Amino acid sequence: MKNLLFTLALLISFNSFSQNLAYGNEIEGIEICKQLGINTQPILLDKEVNETLEQILSIVGLEKNFQLQMCSNINNAAALTYNGVRYIFYDLDFLNSISGENRWFVTFVLAHEIGHHLNDHTKDVFMYVNGFPNDVTLDKRRNQELQADKFAGFIMGKLGSSYSDAVNAISQIPGDEIEDLNSDHPSEDLRVKALVEGYSQATGTISGMNFSKFEGSNTGEYLISYYNGVEKFNNGDLDGALKDFNKSIIDKKEFPEPYINRSLIKELKGDLYGAISDLELAMKWNPNLDILYVERGVLKIQLGKYESALDDFNIAISKNQNSLEGYFNRAVLRYNNLLGIYQSNISSDFNQVILDFSKCIDIYPNYLEARNYRAQAIISGLRTKQTDHLVDTAINDINISLEYVDDYEFTTETSLKFFKLQNHANRAIINSYLGNFSSVYSDTNIIIDYSKDSLNTEIYLEKFVLGNLLKFNLLSDKNSLYYDVSEICKNLNDFTSIINPIMDNINLNNPLIFNGINQLVNASIYEYDCL
Repeated sequence: MKNLLFTLALLISFNSFSQNLAYGNEIEGIEICKQLGINTQPILLDKEVNETLEQILSIVGLEKNFQLQMCSNINNAAALTYNGVRYIFYDLDFLNSISGENRWFVTFVLAHEIGHHLNDHTKDVFMYVNGFPNDVTLDKRRNQELQADKFAGFIMGKLGSSYSDAVNAISQIPGDEIEDLNSDHPSEDLRVKALVEGYSQATGTISGMNFSKFEGSNTGEYLISYYNGVEKFNNGDLDGALKDFNKSIIDKKEFPEPYINRSLIKELKGDLYGAISDLELAMKWNPNLDILYVERGVLKIQLGKYESALDDFNIAISKNQNSLEGYFNRAVLRYNNLLGIYQSNISSDFNQVILDFSKCIDIYPNYLEARNYRAQAIISGLRTKQTDHLVDTAINDINISLEYVDDYEFTTETSLKFFKLQNHANRAIINSYLGNFSSVYSDTNIIIDYSKDSLNTEIYLEKFVLGNLLKFNLLSDKNSLYYDVSEICKNLNDFTSIINPIMDNINLNNPLIFNGINQLVNASIYEYDCL
Protein backbone atom coordinates (compact mmCIF):
# COMPACT_ATOMS: atom_id res chain seq x y z
CA MET A 1 0.00 0.00 0.00
CA LYS A 2 2.85 2.37 0.79
CA ASN A 3 4.27 2.01 -2.75
CA LEU A 4 0.85 2.60 -4.31
CA LEU A 5 0.29 5.81 -2.30
CA PHE A 6 3.79 6.99 -3.19
CA THR A 7 3.10 6.37 -6.88
CA LEU A 8 -0.14 8.35 -6.75
CA ALA A 9 1.62 11.24 -5.06
CA LEU A 10 4.21 11.24 -7.79
CA LEU A 11 1.59 11.25 -10.52
CA ILE A 12 -0.13 14.29 -9.00
CA SER A 13 3.03 16.42 -8.93
CA PHE A 14 5.13 15.01 -11.78
CA ASN A 15 4.83 18.06 -14.02
CA SER A 16 6.48 20.15 -11.32
CA PHE A 17 9.78 18.37 -11.23
CA SER A 18 10.36 16.45 -14.46
CA GLN A 19 11.63 17.91 -17.71
CA ASN A 20 10.45 16.40 -20.98
CA LEU A 21 10.47 17.40 -24.61
CA ALA A 22 6.69 17.69 -24.88
CA TYR A 23 6.23 14.90 -27.37
CA GLY A 24 3.19 13.10 -25.99
CA ASN A 25 3.07 14.08 -22.31
CA GLU A 26 2.18 10.51 -21.27
CA ILE A 27 3.56 11.15 -17.82
CA GLU A 28 1.88 8.20 -16.16
CA GLY A 29 3.77 5.75 -18.34
CA ILE A 30 7.12 7.24 -17.34
CA GLU A 31 6.21 7.17 -13.65
CA ILE A 32 5.01 3.59 -13.74
CA CYS A 33 8.19 2.62 -15.58
CA LYS A 34 10.28 4.30 -12.91
CA GLN A 35 8.32 2.82 -10.02
CA LEU A 36 8.68 -0.71 -11.35
CA GLY A 37 12.33 -0.35 -12.19
CA ILE A 38 13.74 1.68 -9.35
CA ASN A 39 14.92 -1.26 -7.27
CA THR A 40 15.48 -3.75 -10.10
CA GLN A 41 18.05 -4.20 -12.83
CA PRO A 42 17.52 -1.71 -15.67
CA ILE A 43 16.12 -2.95 -18.97
CA LEU A 44 18.85 -3.79 -21.48
CA LEU A 45 19.81 -0.49 -23.10
CA ASP A 46 19.75 0.08 -26.83
CA LYS A 47 23.34 0.05 -28.14
CA GLU A 48 22.95 3.21 -30.27
CA VAL A 49 21.39 5.18 -27.41
CA ASN A 50 24.08 4.08 -24.97
CA GLU A 51 26.91 4.93 -27.39
CA THR A 52 25.33 8.31 -28.11
CA LEU A 53 25.17 9.06 -24.40
CA GLU A 54 28.88 8.24 -24.04
CA GLN A 55 29.74 10.54 -26.99
CA ILE A 56 27.80 13.39 -25.40
CA LEU A 57 29.47 12.91 -22.02
CA SER A 58 32.91 12.82 -23.68
CA ILE A 59 32.30 16.34 -25.04
CA VAL A 60 31.61 17.81 -21.60
CA GLY A 61 34.19 15.65 -19.82
CA LEU A 62 31.76 13.92 -17.45
CA GLU A 63 31.68 10.41 -16.09
CA LYS A 64 28.62 8.32 -16.93
CA ASN A 65 26.64 9.22 -13.81
CA PHE A 66 23.20 9.24 -15.41
CA GLN A 67 20.87 6.27 -15.04
CA LEU A 68 19.60 5.65 -18.57
CA GLN A 69 16.37 3.64 -18.56
CA MET A 70 14.39 2.42 -21.53
CA CYS A 71 10.62 2.49 -21.00
CA SER A 72 8.26 1.12 -23.62
CA ASN A 73 4.94 2.67 -24.62
CA ILE A 74 5.50 6.05 -22.97
CA ASN A 75 5.83 8.00 -26.26
CA ASN A 76 8.31 10.40 -24.67
CA ALA A 77 11.70 11.10 -23.14
CA ALA A 78 12.25 12.81 -19.79
CA ALA A 79 14.81 13.71 -17.14
CA LEU A 80 14.19 13.52 -13.40
CA THR A 81 16.08 13.02 -10.16
CA TYR A 82 15.13 10.66 -7.35
CA ASN A 83 17.08 10.34 -4.09
CA GLY A 84 20.05 12.04 -5.74
CA VAL A 85 20.15 9.69 -8.74
CA ARG A 86 19.76 11.38 -12.14
CA TYR A 87 17.52 9.48 -14.55
CA ILE A 88 16.87 9.80 -18.27
CA PHE A 89 13.88 7.81 -19.54
CA TYR A 90 13.28 7.13 -23.21
CA ASP A 91 10.95 5.16 -25.43
CA LEU A 92 13.04 3.50 -28.17
CA ASP A 93 10.08 2.97 -30.48
CA PHE A 94 9.22 6.64 -30.10
CA LEU A 95 12.79 7.73 -30.95
CA ASN A 96 12.86 5.49 -34.02
CA SER A 97 9.45 6.64 -35.25
CA ILE A 98 10.40 10.32 -35.02
CA SER A 99 14.03 10.21 -36.12
CA GLY A 100 13.67 8.19 -39.33
CA GLU A 101 16.87 8.61 -41.33
CA ASN A 102 18.05 11.57 -39.25
CA ARG A 103 19.77 9.78 -36.39
CA TRP A 104 20.86 13.14 -35.01
CA PHE A 105 17.40 13.32 -33.46
CA VAL A 106 18.52 10.72 -30.92
CA THR A 107 21.55 12.86 -30.08
CA PHE A 108 19.35 15.92 -29.72
CA VAL A 109 16.91 14.17 -27.36
CA LEU A 110 19.61 12.79 -25.05
CA ALA A 111 21.64 16.02 -25.08
CA HIS A 112 18.48 18.02 -24.30
CA GLU A 113 17.71 15.86 -21.25
CA ILE A 114 21.33 15.95 -20.07
CA GLY A 115 21.13 19.73 -20.45
CA HIS A 116 18.27 19.76 -17.97
CA HIS A 117 20.33 17.80 -15.48
CA LEU A 118 23.48 19.89 -15.88
CA ASN A 119 21.51 23.13 -15.53
CA ASP A 120 19.90 21.83 -12.33
CA HIS A 121 16.38 21.98 -13.77
CA THR A 122 15.30 18.61 -12.32
CA LYS A 123 14.61 18.93 -8.60
CA ASP A 124 14.52 15.74 -6.60
CA VAL A 125 11.13 13.98 -6.67
CA PHE A 126 11.49 13.24 -2.96
CA MET A 127 11.35 16.97 -2.13
CA TYR A 128 7.97 17.49 -3.76
CA VAL A 129 6.41 14.34 -2.35
CA ASN A 130 7.38 15.54 1.14
CA GLY A 131 5.80 18.96 0.84
CA PHE A 132 8.48 21.23 -0.56
CA PRO A 133 6.84 24.04 -2.56
CA ASN A 134 7.04 24.22 -6.35
CA ASP A 135 8.28 27.72 -7.15
CA VAL A 136 9.02 27.18 -10.85
CA THR A 137 6.89 29.56 -12.92
CA LEU A 138 5.69 28.94 -16.47
CA ASP A 139 8.16 31.51 -17.84
CA LYS A 140 11.01 29.88 -15.95
CA ARG A 141 10.08 26.41 -17.28
CA ARG A 142 10.06 27.75 -20.83
CA ASN A 143 13.44 29.35 -20.29
CA GLN A 144 14.74 26.04 -18.97
CA GLU A 145 13.63 24.35 -22.18
CA LEU A 146 15.54 26.91 -24.23
CA GLN A 147 18.65 26.38 -22.08
CA ALA A 148 18.43 22.64 -22.71
CA ASP A 149 17.94 23.25 -26.45
CA LYS A 150 21.02 25.50 -26.50
CA PHE A 151 23.08 22.81 -24.76
CA ALA A 152 21.84 20.22 -27.26
CA GLY A 153 22.84 22.50 -30.14
CA PHE A 154 26.32 22.91 -28.65
CA ILE A 155 26.74 19.14 -28.35
CA MET A 156 25.53 18.53 -31.91
CA GLY A 157 27.98 21.11 -33.24
CA LYS A 158 30.86 19.52 -31.34
CA LEU A 159 29.91 16.05 -32.58
CA GLY A 160 29.94 17.18 -36.21
CA SER A 161 26.28 17.59 -37.07
CA SER A 162 25.50 19.70 -40.13
CA TYR A 163 23.27 22.79 -39.86
CA SER A 164 20.42 21.04 -41.63
CA ASP A 165 20.57 17.90 -39.50
CA ALA A 166 20.65 19.98 -36.30
CA VAL A 167 17.69 22.14 -37.29
CA ASN A 168 15.79 19.17 -38.71
CA ALA A 169 16.21 17.36 -35.40
CA ILE A 170 14.48 20.05 -33.36
CA SER A 171 11.92 20.66 -36.12
CA GLN A 172 10.86 17.00 -35.91
CA ILE A 173 9.38 17.54 -32.45
CA PRO A 174 5.59 17.40 -32.84
CA GLY A 175 3.40 20.16 -31.47
CA ASP A 176 5.77 23.16 -31.30
CA GLU A 177 4.89 24.79 -34.64
CA ILE A 178 2.16 26.95 -33.06
CA GLU A 179 2.77 28.68 -29.75
CA ASP A 180 0.53 27.43 -26.92
CA LEU A 181 0.29 30.04 -24.18
CA ASN A 182 -0.30 27.32 -21.59
CA SER A 183 2.49 25.00 -22.70
CA ASP A 184 5.77 24.57 -20.84
CA HIS A 185 7.50 24.63 -24.21
CA PRO A 186 8.28 27.68 -26.37
CA SER A 187 7.41 27.86 -30.07
CA GLU A 188 9.56 26.22 -32.71
CA ASP A 189 11.14 29.52 -33.79
CA LEU A 190 12.47 30.22 -30.29
CA ARG A 191 13.71 26.67 -29.88
CA VAL A 192 15.52 26.74 -33.21
CA LYS A 193 17.12 30.05 -32.23
CA ALA A 194 18.36 28.58 -28.93
CA LEU A 195 19.72 25.46 -30.65
CA VAL A 196 21.52 27.54 -33.29
CA GLU A 197 23.07 29.73 -30.59
CA GLY A 198 24.58 26.66 -28.95
CA TYR A 199 25.60 25.22 -32.33
CA SER A 200 27.32 28.50 -33.21
CA GLN A 201 29.31 28.48 -29.97
CA ALA A 202 30.54 24.99 -30.80
CA THR A 203 31.43 25.61 -34.44
CA GLY A 204 32.24 29.34 -34.47
CA THR A 205 29.72 30.05 -37.24
CA ILE A 206 26.49 31.95 -37.93
CA SER A 207 26.53 33.64 -34.55
CA GLY A 208 24.81 36.98 -34.21
CA MET A 209 21.98 36.17 -36.60
CA ASN A 210 18.67 37.93 -36.08
CA PHE A 211 15.88 35.44 -35.42
CA SER A 212 13.18 37.83 -34.23
CA LYS A 213 9.66 36.87 -35.19
CA PHE A 214 8.30 38.38 -38.37
CA GLU A 215 4.83 38.57 -39.82
CA GLY A 216 3.56 35.57 -41.73
CA SER A 217 3.44 31.82 -41.32
CA ASN A 218 5.84 30.23 -38.89
CA THR A 219 6.52 26.70 -40.07
CA GLY A 220 10.29 26.72 -39.61
CA GLU A 221 10.82 25.50 -43.20
CA TYR A 222 12.37 28.82 -44.16
CA LEU A 223 15.02 28.37 -41.46
CA ILE A 224 15.92 24.89 -42.70
CA SER A 225 16.38 26.24 -46.23
CA TYR A 226 18.38 29.12 -44.83
CA TYR A 227 20.74 26.87 -42.82
CA ASN A 228 21.18 24.56 -45.81
CA GLY A 229 22.22 27.65 -47.77
CA VAL A 230 24.70 28.72 -45.09
CA GLU A 231 26.23 25.26 -45.04
CA LYS A 232 26.59 25.16 -48.83
CA PHE A 233 28.04 28.68 -48.83
CA ASN A 234 30.67 27.71 -46.26
CA ASN A 235 31.54 24.68 -48.41
CA GLY A 236 32.02 26.88 -51.50
CA ASP A 237 28.83 25.86 -53.30
CA LEU A 238 27.59 29.36 -54.14
CA ASP A 239 25.01 28.25 -56.71
CA GLY A 240 23.53 25.67 -54.33
CA ALA A 241 23.47 28.23 -51.53
CA LEU A 242 21.71 30.73 -53.80
CA LYS A 243 18.93 28.21 -54.54
CA ASP A 244 18.40 27.56 -50.81
CA PHE A 245 18.32 31.28 -49.98
CA ASN A 246 15.78 31.75 -52.79
CA LYS A 247 13.61 29.02 -51.27
CA SER A 248 13.91 30.56 -47.80
CA ILE A 249 12.73 33.90 -49.20
CA ILE A 250 9.78 32.23 -50.95
CA ASP A 251 8.78 30.49 -47.70
CA LYS A 252 9.10 33.67 -45.61
CA LYS A 253 9.67 36.79 -47.66
CA GLU A 254 10.07 39.09 -44.65
CA PHE A 255 13.04 37.12 -43.18
CA PRO A 256 16.07 39.41 -43.86
CA GLU A 257 19.08 37.07 -43.54
CA PRO A 258 18.68 35.19 -46.85
CA TYR A 259 18.48 38.53 -48.70
CA ILE A 260 21.72 39.62 -47.02
CA ASN A 261 23.49 36.38 -47.89
CA ARG A 262 22.08 36.33 -51.42
CA SER A 263 23.45 39.86 -51.76
CA LEU A 264 26.86 38.61 -50.59
CA ILE A 265 26.87 35.86 -53.22
CA LYS A 266 26.04 38.37 -55.96
CA GLU A 267 28.82 40.60 -54.67
CA LEU A 268 31.28 37.70 -54.89
CA LYS A 269 30.11 37.08 -58.45
CA GLY A 270 30.76 40.73 -59.32
CA ASP A 271 27.11 41.77 -59.56
CA LEU A 272 27.23 44.76 -57.20
CA TYR A 273 24.01 46.31 -58.47
CA GLY A 274 22.19 42.99 -58.08
CA ALA A 275 23.56 42.78 -54.55
CA ILE A 276 22.18 46.24 -53.75
CA SER A 277 18.81 45.27 -55.23
CA ASP A 278 18.54 42.32 -52.82
CA LEU A 279 19.22 44.57 -49.84
CA GLU A 280 16.57 47.00 -51.02
CA LEU A 281 14.04 44.15 -51.29
CA ALA A 282 14.79 43.27 -47.66
CA MET A 283 14.32 46.94 -46.71
CA LYS A 284 10.72 46.83 -47.93
CA TRP A 285 9.95 44.25 -45.25
CA ASN A 286 12.41 45.50 -42.63
CA PRO A 287 12.69 49.28 -43.09
CA ASN A 288 14.18 49.80 -39.62
CA LEU A 289 16.89 47.11 -39.78
CA ASP A 290 20.12 49.12 -39.68
CA ILE A 291 22.43 46.40 -41.02
CA LEU A 292 20.68 46.53 -44.41
CA TYR A 293 21.68 50.18 -44.88
CA VAL A 294 25.22 49.44 -43.67
CA GLU A 295 25.62 46.61 -46.19
CA ARG A 296 24.28 48.81 -49.00
CA GLY A 297 26.72 51.55 -48.01
CA VAL A 298 29.65 49.12 -48.14
CA LEU A 299 28.64 48.09 -51.68
CA LYS A 300 28.35 51.74 -52.75
CA ILE A 301 31.94 52.33 -51.59
CA GLN A 302 33.05 49.61 -54.01
CA LEU A 303 31.21 51.50 -56.75
CA GLY A 304 32.94 54.76 -55.79
CA LYS A 305 29.70 56.34 -54.55
CA TYR A 306 31.22 57.65 -51.32
CA GLU A 307 28.74 60.44 -50.54
CA SER A 308 25.78 58.07 -51.03
CA ALA A 309 27.51 55.45 -48.86
CA LEU A 310 27.88 58.04 -46.09
CA ASP A 311 24.14 58.75 -46.37
CA ASP A 312 23.43 55.04 -45.82
CA PHE A 313 25.64 54.86 -42.74
CA ASN A 314 23.87 57.95 -41.37
CA ILE A 315 20.48 56.30 -41.99
CA ALA A 316 21.63 53.12 -40.22
CA ILE A 317 22.63 55.15 -37.16
CA SER A 318 19.31 57.04 -37.23
CA LYS A 319 17.48 53.68 -37.21
CA ASN A 320 19.61 52.31 -34.39
CA GLN A 321 21.57 54.63 -32.09
CA ASN A 322 23.78 51.66 -31.15
CA SER A 323 24.49 50.54 -34.72
CA LEU A 324 28.01 49.22 -34.24
CA GLU A 325 28.49 48.54 -37.96
CA GLY A 326 27.04 51.95 -38.84
CA TYR A 327 29.49 53.91 -36.69
CA PHE A 328 32.45 51.73 -37.66
CA ASN A 329 31.92 51.95 -41.42
CA ARG A 330 31.19 55.69 -41.26
CA ALA A 331 34.45 56.22 -39.39
CA VAL A 332 36.46 54.09 -41.84
CA LEU A 333 34.94 55.95 -44.79
CA ARG A 334 35.79 59.36 -43.32
CA TYR A 335 39.27 58.21 -42.30
CA ASN A 336 40.13 56.90 -45.78
CA ASN A 337 38.79 60.14 -47.22
CA LEU A 338 41.13 62.14 -44.95
CA LEU A 339 44.09 60.00 -46.03
CA GLY A 340 43.26 60.62 -49.69
CA ILE A 341 42.47 56.96 -50.39
CA TYR A 342 38.94 57.97 -51.42
CA GLN A 343 38.40 61.03 -53.61
CA SER A 344 35.12 62.64 -52.57
CA ASN A 345 33.49 65.83 -51.39
CA ILE A 346 32.94 64.45 -47.89
CA SER A 347 33.89 66.98 -45.22
CA SER A 348 35.44 65.50 -42.08
CA ASP A 349 38.32 65.78 -39.64
CA PHE A 350 40.23 63.45 -37.35
CA ASN A 351 38.10 64.35 -34.35
CA GLN A 352 34.94 63.20 -36.15
CA VAL A 353 36.61 59.94 -37.11
CA ILE A 354 37.89 59.32 -33.59
CA LEU A 355 34.47 60.14 -32.13
CA ASP A 356 32.83 57.43 -34.25
CA PHE A 357 35.45 54.82 -33.35
CA SER A 358 35.02 55.83 -29.69
CA LYS A 359 31.26 55.24 -30.01
CA CYS A 360 31.99 51.73 -31.32
CA ILE A 361 34.18 51.06 -28.30
CA ASP A 362 31.50 52.43 -25.95
CA ILE A 363 29.03 49.95 -27.44
CA TYR A 364 31.51 47.05 -27.53
CA PRO A 365 34.67 47.66 -25.44
CA ASN A 366 36.42 44.59 -26.87
CA TYR A 367 35.97 45.70 -30.50
CA LEU A 368 39.65 45.46 -31.34
CA GLU A 369 39.32 46.59 -34.96
CA ALA A 370 37.82 49.86 -33.71
CA ARG A 371 40.63 50.28 -31.17
CA ASN A 372 43.22 49.63 -33.87
CA TYR A 373 41.66 52.19 -36.19
CA ARG A 374 41.28 54.75 -33.42
CA ALA A 375 44.98 54.44 -32.59
CA GLN A 376 45.88 54.88 -36.27
CA ALA A 377 43.64 57.95 -36.56
CA ILE A 378 45.29 59.48 -33.49
CA ILE A 379 48.75 58.82 -34.99
CA SER A 380 47.68 60.42 -38.27
CA GLY A 381 46.46 63.49 -36.39
CA LEU A 382 49.81 63.92 -34.61
CA ARG A 383 51.33 65.35 -37.80
CA THR A 384 49.09 68.41 -37.52
CA LYS A 385 49.01 68.45 -33.70
CA GLN A 386 45.25 67.75 -33.73
CA THR A 387 45.46 64.67 -31.52
CA ASP A 388 48.38 65.26 -29.15
CA HIS A 389 45.98 65.13 -26.20
CA LEU A 390 44.88 61.58 -27.18
CA VAL A 391 48.29 59.87 -27.22
CA ASP A 392 47.59 57.95 -24.00
CA THR A 393 44.28 56.75 -25.49
CA ALA A 394 46.12 55.41 -28.53
CA ILE A 395 48.70 53.56 -26.42
CA ASN A 396 45.93 52.08 -24.28
CA ASP A 397 44.08 50.90 -27.41
CA ILE A 398 47.23 49.24 -28.72
CA ASN A 399 48.04 47.53 -25.42
CA ILE A 400 44.48 46.19 -25.07
CA SER A 401 44.52 44.97 -28.68
CA LEU A 402 47.79 43.07 -28.20
CA GLU A 403 46.67 41.64 -24.87
CA TYR A 404 43.37 40.18 -26.06
CA VAL A 405 43.87 39.50 -29.77
CA ASP A 406 44.85 35.82 -29.42
CA ASP A 407 41.33 34.96 -28.19
CA TYR A 408 39.56 37.44 -30.48
CA GLU A 409 37.26 36.60 -33.39
CA PHE A 410 37.72 39.25 -36.09
CA THR A 411 34.64 40.83 -37.64
CA THR A 412 36.65 42.05 -40.65
CA GLU A 413 39.03 40.28 -43.04
CA THR A 414 42.11 40.71 -40.86
CA SER A 415 44.88 38.19 -40.26
CA LEU A 416 46.08 37.70 -36.70
CA LYS A 417 49.74 38.05 -37.73
CA PHE A 418 49.25 41.36 -39.55
CA PHE A 419 47.01 42.76 -36.79
CA LYS A 420 49.78 42.17 -34.25
CA LEU A 421 52.38 43.60 -36.63
CA GLN A 422 50.33 46.73 -37.21
CA ASN A 423 49.83 47.35 -33.50
CA HIS A 424 53.53 46.94 -32.72
CA ALA A 425 54.27 49.39 -35.54
CA ASN A 426 51.71 51.89 -34.23
CA ARG A 427 53.15 51.67 -30.72
CA ALA A 428 56.70 52.13 -32.01
CA ILE A 429 55.64 55.25 -33.95
CA ILE A 430 53.94 56.82 -30.93
CA ASN A 431 56.79 56.03 -28.53
CA SER A 432 59.31 57.33 -31.04
CA TYR A 433 57.28 60.56 -31.12
CA LEU A 434 57.30 60.65 -27.29
CA GLY A 435 60.97 59.64 -26.92
CA ASN A 436 60.23 56.37 -25.09
CA PHE A 437 63.27 54.67 -26.62
CA SER A 438 63.21 51.35 -24.77
CA SER A 439 59.72 50.57 -26.03
CA VAL A 440 60.67 51.62 -29.56
CA TYR A 441 63.69 49.28 -29.55
CA SER A 442 61.60 46.32 -28.38
CA ASP A 443 58.75 46.92 -30.85
CA THR A 444 61.04 47.50 -33.88
CA ASN A 445 62.72 44.14 -33.27
CA ILE A 446 59.28 42.49 -33.24
CA ILE A 447 58.22 44.35 -36.40
CA ILE A 448 61.30 43.25 -38.32
CA ASP A 449 61.01 39.67 -37.10
CA TYR A 450 57.25 39.41 -37.86
CA SER A 451 57.54 40.82 -41.40
CA LYS A 452 60.81 39.53 -42.85
CA ASP A 453 59.37 36.15 -43.92
CA SER A 454 56.45 37.70 -45.87
CA LEU A 455 58.18 40.35 -48.00
CA ASN A 456 56.49 39.12 -51.17
CA THR A 457 53.35 40.82 -49.79
CA GLU A 458 53.48 44.60 -50.06
CA ILE A 459 51.84 45.39 -46.71
CA TYR A 460 54.44 43.27 -44.90
CA LEU A 461 57.25 44.86 -46.93
CA GLU A 462 55.98 48.29 -45.85
CA LYS A 463 56.16 47.29 -42.20
CA PHE A 464 59.61 45.73 -42.67
CA VAL A 465 60.95 48.99 -44.13
CA LEU A 466 59.17 51.02 -41.43
CA GLY A 467 60.60 48.86 -38.63
CA ASN A 468 64.13 49.24 -39.99
CA LEU A 469 63.70 53.02 -40.40
CA LEU A 470 62.46 53.43 -36.82
CA LYS A 471 65.32 51.30 -35.51
CA PHE A 472 67.88 53.23 -37.60
CA ASN A 473 66.56 56.55 -36.29
CA LEU A 474 66.82 55.23 -32.73
CA LEU A 475 70.36 53.86 -33.09
CA SER A 476 71.66 56.94 -34.92
CA ASP A 477 70.20 59.45 -32.43
CA LYS A 478 73.19 60.63 -30.36
CA ASN A 479 70.80 61.57 -27.55
CA SER A 480 69.55 58.01 -27.36
CA LEU A 481 70.94 55.44 -24.94
CA TYR A 482 70.94 53.04 -27.91
CA TYR A 483 73.35 55.11 -30.05
CA ASP A 484 75.99 52.68 -31.38
CA VAL A 485 77.75 52.96 -34.77
CA SER A 486 78.67 49.27 -34.90
CA GLU A 487 75.06 48.32 -34.16
CA ILE A 488 73.90 50.76 -36.86
CA CYS A 489 76.07 49.05 -39.48
CA LYS A 490 75.04 45.60 -38.36
CA ASN A 491 71.35 46.45 -38.77
CA LEU A 492 71.88 48.28 -42.09
CA ASN A 493 73.85 45.34 -43.48
CA ASP A 494 71.13 42.92 -42.35
CA PHE A 495 68.55 45.10 -44.08
CA THR A 496 70.41 45.39 -47.40
CA SER A 497 71.20 41.67 -47.45
CA ILE A 498 67.49 40.91 -47.31
CA ILE A 499 66.33 43.69 -49.66
CA ASN A 500 68.92 43.39 -52.47
CA PRO A 501 67.85 39.92 -53.73
CA ILE A 502 64.21 41.01 -54.08
CA MET A 503 64.69 44.53 -55.48
CA ASP A 504 63.46 43.55 -58.96
CA ASN A 505 60.11 42.46 -57.49
CA ILE A 506 59.50 45.51 -55.28
CA ASN A 507 56.83 48.07 -56.17
CA LEU A 508 58.86 51.27 -56.09
CA ASN A 509 55.74 53.33 -56.82
CA ASN A 510 54.89 52.93 -53.13
CA PRO A 511 56.46 56.08 -51.60
CA LEU A 512 56.92 54.60 -48.11
CA ILE A 513 58.85 51.65 -49.53
CA PHE A 514 60.82 53.66 -52.11
CA ASN A 515 61.82 56.50 -49.78
CA GLY A 516 62.57 54.16 -46.88
CA ILE A 517 64.84 51.88 -48.90
CA ASN A 518 66.67 54.87 -50.38
CA GLN A 519 67.28 56.40 -46.97
CA LEU A 520 68.58 53.18 -45.45
CA VAL A 521 70.78 52.18 -48.42
CA ASN A 522 72.25 55.67 -48.70
CA ALA A 523 72.99 55.71 -44.96
CA SER A 524 74.73 52.37 -45.28
CA ILE A 525 76.92 53.46 -48.21
CA TYR A 526 77.56 57.17 -47.78
CA GLU A 527 76.89 58.11 -44.17
CA TYR A 528 78.35 55.19 -42.22
CA ASP A 529 80.38 53.35 -44.88
CA CYS A 530 79.08 50.02 -43.62
CA LEU A 531 80.06 47.98 -46.68
